[in-house]
Amino acid sequence: MKNPLTFTAEIRQAVASCGLGQHELSRATGIDVASINRFIHGKSGLSESHLDTLAAFLDLHITTGKRSPANRKRNLPKKGR
Repeated sequence: MKNPLTFTAEIRQAVASCGLGQHELSRATGIDVASINRFIHGKSGLSESHLDTLAAFLDLHITTGKRSPANRKRNLPKKGR
């Protein structure tokens, strides 16, 4: 089974697939180009309001919830590290 994309990876993929450059995306969403660039390149995240704006523009629906116990256990750091 293919691993699901992380939340940010899914948004980055949607940004890459939308057909707009960073400047056009900035003009369309009101999010400054520097923030979009840092997010796309994994240098920083986006604020909740920017994520909401970007998700609405890209027609993405964001939901939150608890991960399953199996996923929580898999993502825990190993002891002694």
